[in-house]
Amino acid sequence: MSSFSKTHKSVTIVLVRDNNNSKRDDKILIRSTGVEGVVQLRYQDSEAKSKHEIRMTDDQLCHYFISLFHVMSYDTDPFVSVQVNFPAFPCIMLSVADLGYESLRQRLQSMIQFTLKTSFVKMDDDDDEMPPLEGYMPPLEGNLPPLESWCENCSNGPCY
Repeated sequence: MSSFSKTHKSVTIVLVRDNNNSKRDDKILIRSTGVEGVVQLRYQDSEAKSKHEIRMTDDQLCHYFISLFHVMSYDTDPFVSVQVNFPAFPCIMLSVADLGYESLRQRLQSMIQFTLKTSFVKMDDDDDEMPPLEGYMPPLEGNLPPLESWCENCSNGPCY
């Protein structure tokens, strides 16, 4: 018997300090709040043993990552890599140096926005059949913005 369940609309970003000790990794969890244009972000700092949580608009999230990814390339005690986990995508492992490429940052922003605006269905490992759409996949409300220019205030293209 198949069993399907909705997954949360969330993205996890792991900032890897040491490839041999995952307890030193910082984690960022971004998830949809269910309110259009508002997301929740949680940052867990493993070294300071603290967590911070904030709700922000899509535009604020865009600027958060522009700043974060940009300054990470200048960090004097840098993370060794960044792992990005999306539902229904393979895990992506990046070097911190690669975050300096604007095109990569734009693609990551697009994938984050896509994930937060899309309903995913989690299937059991032994399920091979597709779940019924009715009841699991809500109808799309209007058109999604182009993935390259999703920030509210960036009508002339991406906000980079």
